[in-house]
Amino acid sequence: MTPLGVPLVLAATFLGGSLATAAAGWTPFATGKDSNAYGARATGDVANPGALAARVSKTADVRWSITCYGETTIVKPGQILSLSSSTATKCTVAADATTQQAGTIRVDLLRKR
Repeated sequence: MTPLGVPLVLAATFLGGSLATAAAGWTPFATGKDSNAYGARATGDVANPGALAARVSKTADVRWSITCYGETTIVKPGQILSLSSSTATKCTVAADATTQQAGTIRVDLLRKR
Protein backbone atom coordinates (compact mmCIF):
# COMPACT_ATOMS: atom_id res chain seq x y z
CA MET A 1 0.00 0.00 0.00
CA THR A 2 1.11 3.52 -0.72
CA PRO A 3 0.54 6.14 2.00
CA LEU A 4 -1.49 9.08 0.87
CA GLY A 5 0.03 10.97 3.80
CA VAL A 6 -2.16 13.99 3.17
CA PRO A 7 -3.59 15.71 6.25
CA LEU A 8 -7.13 16.35 5.16
CA VAL A 9 -8.90 19.64 5.67
CA LEU A 10 -11.37 19.51 8.57
CA ALA A 11 -14.30 20.96 6.65
CA ALA A 12 -13.84 18.64 3.66
CA THR A 13 -13.17 15.48 5.59
CA PHE A 14 -15.87 15.99 8.17
CA LEU A 15 -18.56 16.54 5.52
CA GLY A 16 -18.33 20.24 5.08
CA GLY A 17 -18.35 20.93 8.80
CA SER A 18 -21.71 19.28 9.43
CA LEU A 19 -22.27 17.81 12.85
CA ALA A 20 -22.42 14.03 13.11
CA THR A 21 -25.28 12.42 14.96
CA ALA A 22 -26.19 8.80 15.57
CA ALA A 23 -29.50 9.38 13.80
CA ALA A 24 -27.64 10.32 10.63
CA GLY A 25 -26.13 6.82 10.30
CA TRP A 26 -22.75 7.39 11.95
CA THR A 27 -21.08 4.41 13.65
CA PRO A 28 -18.44 4.84 16.41
CA PHE A 29 -15.15 2.99 15.90
CA ALA A 30 -13.08 4.51 18.74
CA THR A 31 -13.84 6.31 22.00
CA GLY A 32 -11.80 8.20 24.57
CA LYS A 33 -13.19 9.24 27.96
CA ASP A 34 -11.75 10.87 31.06
CA SER A 35 -13.30 11.96 34.37
CA ASN A 36 -12.17 14.93 36.45
CA ALA A 37 -9.88 16.00 33.66
CA TYR A 38 -9.57 18.80 31.13
CA GLY A 39 -9.40 16.57 28.07
CA ALA A 40 -9.68 13.20 26.40
CA ARG A 41 -8.12 11.50 23.38
CA ALA A 42 -9.53 8.94 20.97
CA THR A 43 -7.45 7.10 18.36
CA GLY A 44 -8.26 4.27 16.02
CA ASP A 45 -7.77 2.55 12.69
CA VAL A 46 -10.66 1.99 10.31
CA ALA A 47 -10.72 -0.02 7.08
CA ASN A 48 -12.62 1.35 4.06
CA PRO A 49 -13.76 4.33 6.11
CA GLY A 50 -16.01 6.30 3.78
CA ALA A 51 -16.71 9.56 5.64
CA LEU A 52 -15.10 10.31 9.02
CA ALA A 53 -16.16 12.55 11.91
CA ALA A 54 -15.57 13.30 15.59
CA ARG A 55 -18.13 13.98 18.33
CA VAL A 56 -17.59 15.35 21.87
CA SER A 57 -19.83 15.17 24.93
CA LYS A 58 -19.40 18.86 25.84
CA THR A 59 -17.99 22.06 24.37
CA ALA A 60 -14.28 21.59 23.70
CA ASP A 61 -11.38 22.64 21.52
CA VAL A 62 -10.73 19.67 19.22
CA ARG A 63 -7.43 18.96 17.48
CA TRP A 64 -7.52 16.08 14.99
CA SER A 65 -5.37 14.20 12.49
CA ILE A 66 -6.00 11.67 9.76
CA THR A 67 -3.51 9.53 7.83
CA CYS A 68 -4.96 7.40 5.05
CA TYR A 69 -3.55 4.69 2.81
CA GLY A 70 -4.71 3.34 -0.52
CA GLU A 71 -3.83 0.57 -2.88
CA THR A 72 -0.99 1.04 -5.34
CA THR A 73 -2.50 2.44 -8.54
CA ILE A 74 -0.99 3.05 -11.97
CA VAL A 75 -1.52 6.71 -12.85
CA LYS A 76 -0.90 8.00 -16.38
CA PRO A 77 0.46 11.50 -17.11
CA GLY A 78 -2.23 14.11 -16.58
CA GLN A 79 -4.60 11.63 -14.90
CA ILE A 80 -6.22 12.74 -11.63
CA LEU A 81 -6.03 10.32 -8.69
CA SER A 82 -8.58 11.17 -5.99
CA LEU A 83 -7.02 11.22 -2.51
CA SER A 84 -9.71 11.14 0.16
CA SER A 85 -10.88 9.07 3.08
CA SER A 86 -13.77 7.80 0.94
CA THR A 87 -11.34 6.11 -1.49
CA ALA A 88 -8.79 4.92 1.11
CA THR A 89 -8.43 1.30 2.16
CA LYS A 90 -7.38 2.25 5.71
CA CYS A 91 -7.18 5.41 7.83
CA THR A 92 -5.66 6.13 11.23
CA VAL A 93 -7.63 8.84 13.03
CA ALA A 94 -6.98 10.76 16.25
CA ALA A 95 -8.90 13.51 18.05
CA ASP A 96 -7.92 15.38 21.22
CA ALA A 97 -10.56 17.42 23.03
CA THR A 98 -9.68 19.96 25.74
CA THR A 99 -11.98 22.05 27.91
CA GLN A 100 -11.68 25.03 30.25
CA GLN A 101 -13.41 23.24 33.13
CA ALA A 102 -12.58 19.88 34.70
CA GLY A 103 -15.16 17.13 34.47
CA THR A 104 -16.08 14.09 32.43
CA ILE A 105 -15.49 14.40 28.69
CA ARG A 106 -15.92 11.83 25.95
CA VAL A 107 -14.61 11.86 22.38
CA ASP A 108 -16.06 9.51 19.75
CA LEU A 109 -14.56 8.85 16.33
CA LEU A 110 -17.26 7.99 13.80
CA ARG A 111 -17.51 6.53 10.32
CA LYS A 112 -20.22 6.54 7.69
CA ARG A 113 -20.05 4.36 4.60
